[in-house]
Amino acid sequence: MRPILRTGYAAAALACACLLPGLSARSAQAGPNEARLKAAIIYNLAKYVTWPGDTLAQGQITLCAFGKDEAEQALDEVDGRQAQGMVVRVRKLRALDEIKSCHVVYLAASEYRASDALARAAANLPALTVSERDAFAESGGMIGLVTVDERIRFDINVAAAQKNRLAISSNLLKLARNVIGVH
Repeated sequence: MRPILRTGYAAAALACACLLPGLSARSAQAGPNEARLKAAIIYNLAKYVTWPGDTLAQGQITLCAFGKDEAEQALDEVDGRQAQGMVVRVRKLRALDEIKSCHVVYLAASEYRASDALARAAANLPALTVSERDAFAESGGMIGLVTVDERIRFDINVAAAQKNRLAISSNLLKLARNVIGVH
């Protein structure tokens, strides 16, 4: 596995994105600022994951979004940015069976009923799954975004990530509200 981070700078940047008082979930009132913050967090998660072998052989990280919400729309702003020295490409999915070429899959809040289908579609694929659905990480998703004390936080299911051959940086685990599936 290749190293994720050279310094703690990226960890500090993600921590700031998650905890900035000026960009709290309440102050944004589920509007464009909150959506942009969630999109930035989803993008930054790709900096903390190691995918197996030649999964990233194309030299890009494909961030896929399924469903419609403001965070899904705000993800367009991260298209073309760099993560781990690779270009991040954002793709909108029409169906969950299209995730085979995705490295990160965001399930929009509007698609809360599709979380079980996402788990089935992502089974054994090296794709990081992220959603705002209640108890997403507890129910088998990898990273669940949650709002706590007016701030966007996240829960991480390490066992689910390991099952799909993904390694999540300890720097990210330190920032999580809850880490599930650690032995």
